[in-house]
Amino acid sequence: MDINFWRTGDFPSATPSVLGAGKYQALPTFSIKYDLASWVRGVWAALLIRQAFSFAGQSNRSSISQTYIQPILNINLPRKWFLYFDPKIKFNWITHKWFAPFSMKIGKLITSEIIFSVAYRRAIIHSFPLYRQEVETRIGFFF
Repeated sequence: MDINFWRTGDFPSATPSVLGAGKYQALPTFSIKYDLASWVRGVWAALLIRQAFSFAGQSNRSSISQTYIQPILNINLPRKWFLYFDPKIKFNWITHKWFAPFSMKIGKLITSEIIFSVAYRRAIIHSFPLYRQEVETRIGFFF
């Protein structure tokens, strides 16, 4: 029995127009983190910058060129609670449109293996549609 997973047309996997861009995509990333403990204990900040671009793939499909800028602020609170701000700002270089949300998460480390959080995100600048507002609840298990 011969199974060939890499037949022509199988990669990239999102080739139908309703599933994806039909292009290969690269996403180089730069990040930096700074511990603010010298000012306030249990607080750190970070900056994440990504540039998504497409290459190869189907020539009749749209190209991808987006910059992601994500400032992050984490505040550890008493009794293992935390606040986390991480708006993922996006700029589309092809359409010249912005997306900038407010993004906040509150959570608690219930045990050393279980974490619970609720996130709220609301679009502030939304010239291309991702979401207007969003609520997300998570339970994480560390092992």
